[in-house]
Amino acid sequence: MKIVVMVSANAEWAGVKPLFPNAEFTGSLFGETAEIQLNGWDLTLFHSGWGKISSAASMQYVIDHYLP
Repeated sequence: MKIVVMVSANAEWAGVKPLFPNAEFTGSLFGETAEIQLNGWDLTLFHSGWGKISSAASMQYVIDHYLP
């Protein structure tokens, strides 16, 4: 099972990144992303940006490309 965690606000994303110091954060069309393992689960962290339109577009991108 593929799990994607979407984070929208910049302040929230700034708080999430230090929790995973060994993660390699890369860019995507909509924001930063990272593949991590947490308690045996494979997770993809995805920064979507703030607002309905940014969040909806980012979510559709994630569904199409990551197949969560």
